[in-house]
Parts: sequence; structure tokens; C-alpha cells
Amino acid sequence: MSIEPHEMKKFVNTIRDVEQAMGEPRRIMTDQEKANRLNIRRSAILDEAVSEGQKLSSAKIKFKRPGYGIAPDQYENMTNMYFNKALPKGHVLSVKDLS
Repeated sequence: MSIEPHEMKKFVNTIRDVEQAMGEPRRIMTDQEKANRLNIRRSAILDEAVSEGQKLSSAKIKFKRPGYGIAPDQYENMTNMYFNKALPKGHVLSVKDLS
């Protein structure tokens, strides 16, 4: 494109404004954002009580908020594990509940 010399300053300023509006390419989470992300993630939660020795894949599981327990992507790799104790309905599953 052709641009007149007197228009060049305005053109450069527009480019700098766009660069500033785009922000930094690397996103750094604040401490508040880190704390809040667990509240929006999901965890495996028992939809019915289970007994000791029961296989995880046979249990009724729902994935609900908050994300303090086993995440859905972790759950897929743990289906062959067994419960090491009886747990009530509504319990948020963690790795220490399984063996």
C-alpha cells in the first residue's frame, strides 16, 4: 500500500494501539484466579454409596463442581481401581479413596 509521509505517524500509532490492545502473549494467572478455577472445575462425586472392595467402574458417578477431587480426565485412567473403604452418596472422590 502506499502511504503519504504525513500519514505515517498516524499509521504507526494505530499499530501501537493494536499491539497494546492485544496484550501480552503469555497469560499469568493472579492468585485470585488460581483460587477461583477450582470452583468452576468438576470432580467425580458418588451418586450412590459404595462398599469397600467395589470396583470404581461399577459405581454411579456424576461430575459436579467444585473441582477439589478427581477430575474427569483423571477418572478415565482409574476405572480399574477399587474402593479401599465404604463411602456415602455425595462423597467427592480423591485418589486416597482408591487402591
